[in-house]
Amino acid sequence: MEQRTFTTARVVQANGAQTPQQQASIAASTQTIARGFPPELLNLIDHDPRFSIATLDGRWLDPYTGEAVELLKDIRTTALKRMSHRIDWRQRQIMGMNELAVRKHFFDLERVIPRDERLRIVDAATSCWINPYADRAESQLRITSQTVLEPETRLTMARILTQTPEMRNPIQELVTLLRPGRRVLSLRTIPIESETFVQPASEVRHQTHETGRMATAVFRQIPEIPGWDFGVFAQSCGPVGGDFYEIHPLPSGKTLVVLGDVCGHGMQGAQAATVLIKNLRRNLAGAEDLKSLAVILDDSASSFLPKGRFITLFLCLLDIDDGSGEFVICGHHRPLLIAPGKNEMLHAIGGPSIALGLADSRTFSSRLSLHQFQLRHGDWLVQCSDGIIEAQKSEDELFGLTRYAGTALIYAEDSANLMADGIADAAFSYGNGIWKDDATVLAIRRLAPLHSAH
Repeated sequence: MEQRTFTTARVVQANGAQTPQQQASIAASTQTIARGFPPELLNLIDHDPRFSIATLDGRWLDPYTGEAVELLKDIRTTALKRMSHRIDWRQRQIMGMNELAVRKHFFDLERVIPRDERLRIVDAATSCWINPYADRAESQLRITSQTVLEPETRLTMARILTQTPEMRNPIQELVTLLRPGRRVLSLRTIPIESETFVQPASEVRHQTHETGRMATAVFRQIPEIPGWDFGVFAQSCGPVGGDFYEIHPLPSGKTLVVLGDVCGHGMQGAQAATVLIKNLRRNLAGAEDLKSLAVILDDSASSFLPKGRFITLFLCLLDIDDGSGEFVICGHHRPLLIAPGKNEMLHAIGGPSIALGLADSRTFSSRLSLHQFQLRHGDWLVQCSDGIIEAQKSEDELFGLTRYAGTALIYAEDSANLMADGIADAAFSYGNGIWKDDATVLAIRRLAPLHSAH
């Protein structure tokens, strides 16, 4: 078996040493974009190591969100460009080095695992992953050829590696690791689509030190669409969760918006969400027909969900040119439509339906209804999972739809990220500072002409 040397480094990558001439050139190229930024931010970008982290494939990690961003001319230029396009960094906290290291490992592992057998070794009897730096079986992570490249697997690996002191030393040789009772997992031939880590600052504020849980979610990056502002809050109540969202610009010029909630949470919920997301992505060609897409996803969910389990789903198709839209609801609650300054500022539309996995195809299809709406400039579409609405102050006191809608109105003149974070903050505070369920908020605003979200 060929010995390869690819690995994920314990120490984060930073810009190399630069000559005075190179530094002067970079300073000149970023002078214009730097105008208007507070000196303390410029000092952080230039001197704080958390702003100098890059992935193996050359992307820069935004230390406010943990997202991997395409690296431009240099890190300083990339950081300034990123900050100029996001106004919400002023309200966020910079992540700690440990959590940024987790994100770096998460992205690096996607590239490294297929290339280095040492990261695919398991104990043959238990399927426990063998940590190739510490040469030990990690009982908290069992993997197979089908799951070794899954985002949840890479997330757990990344957390383990971040807490592995032996990463200061070189990775163990393959001949050392492949002792009797161990084997290398082969890779499936189906390519894995690239995911992006999304963790709003509110998640960092809401981590519960008592349990040691980390609030994380693995999703694709939110697209930047001129004339529109998208904001997301995603918080699992455990290491992984069953809420999911997707935002897909389609070849037709429309954008598919999805928010789902798997009954139950934890690893089983995350696995169900992952399977459904993959089936959704495989069927994007039919996304223009939301009812047919919902039926396909219901058939898929019925094939893998245990009896009595279900998935609620919101499928929406937005026309980004004129602001028109349509959606179907599958057991989910209705979205909020907010029109600041209009006579009817807030209303919810939609009707009752059946969640995925609970009924036969004919019954499910008969209960589906297609609902239309129109977002004018400045209007909002806001949707969330049950973890927000069902945040509990006491056994009989839920955050509820009224408080949810009222909080949304408070943030109707702010950015989409502030809207999502503000709703989540209110639900979290109402629930005595505890997330008892996975919680997701998705906020979308059609911007006024000549107005920028950034």
